[in-house]
Amino acid sequence: MEKEKDIEKYLIQQVSKWRGICWKFTSPGTRGVPDRYCAVLGKQFFVELKRPNAKARADEKLQQARARQLADAGVHCYTLSTKQDIDLLFRYLENGILPGVKYFARI
Repeated sequence: MEKEKDIEKYLIQQVSKWRGICWKFTSPGTRGVPDRYCAVLGKQFFVELKRPNAKARADEKLQQARARQLADAGVHCYTLSTKQDIDLLFRYLENGILPGVKYFARI
């Protein structure tokens, strides 16, 4: 089974392949923010990375609240836990589509 760091590394590789930005995101004083900020193929979004088939953690409700805050501000936040999730996201992006968050809805 792949680890979260493997999924994160794959995301970085895919974004880099398209000459995009995939910055580690932290917000001092604000817990529960997504792991990565991405800007690629003219689209901007956040990504929360999860280990495949991982149990829900105690802070997941806070992460859900942060994702809703972003959505309310008109910003997408995807939860990705497999390389297949990343490949699917990039199939949309390559076609100029920023898919709805429901396609990658764990949080």
